[in-house]
Amino acid sequence: MDERATRQADEWLLMHVLRRTWWHVSEGWGAVDGRHRRRWIATMVGGLAALLLLTATLVFVTRGLERAGKLAWEPDFVRSFERNAPFSFGWAIWVESPGNGIVLWPLVLVSAAIAAWRRRTLLALTIAGGFVLLDVAVLMGWQLWERARPDLIAGGVASSAESFSAFPSGHVSQTIVAYGLLVALWLRGTHLRAEKVFGWCVVALLTAAVAAGRLRLGAHWPSDLVGGAVIGAFWLGVLLRAVGEERHGRQSAG
Repeated sequence: MDERATRQADEWLLMHVLRRTWWHVSEGWGAVDGRHRRRWIATMVGGLAALLLLTATLVFVTRGLERAGKLAWEPDFVRSFERNAPFSFGWAIWVESPGNGIVLWPLVLVSAAIAAWRRRTLLALTIAGGFVLLDVAVLMGWQLWERARPDLIAGGVASSAESFSAFPSGHVSQTIVAYGLLVALWLRGTHLRAEKVFGWCVVALLTAAVAAGRLRLGAHWPSDLVGGAVIGAFWLGVLLRAVGEERHGRQSAG
């Protein structure tokens, strides 16, 4: 058994997979035309700057509306939704689960790893990096405005008020970005209008379900959900443009 084989035999399988994944990422990065790499970087950096500006603007506007009393209807809306929602508090935990980090992070990391092993480095970085950078924007929003979460339902047991601010909704923004990006990649392989409509309806339904679940749990105000949706939709558009640069880069290399 040679030295390389011995080292692999003594190495954890997980570490071996991670090392091979990094090797694929490096090899794929070098295979992309430099012009398209620079355009991809410019898209991500410029998009992130715009996302942070958008988040700060939404915080400023929504906080101003709250101070002016324009959001005084939200407590009554939350209570009304609790009474009229077609599912219970217990079911709401399942309804909002597609937007939970416990579900989304494995989905994103596995998708990025698959792209990396196929030497689709820019795509892998778009999937994983895009999700991380979205979290940066959401965390910035929480720092700019420590908005209290509702405590109207079940004593606020689902509000996590001690850990997280309310605005914007990370669950909603992450749902739009993660599923929207994966559906967009799926739909690139079809020319059928009906399939494209179906795919985007799936994203819309998942987003609506997560938003409804969060509202039924009393974890957010309605404006938090709207803010998360705006941020998620904007960032999804940026990532789709970055994916377009990755695609053009592969075509040039081919």
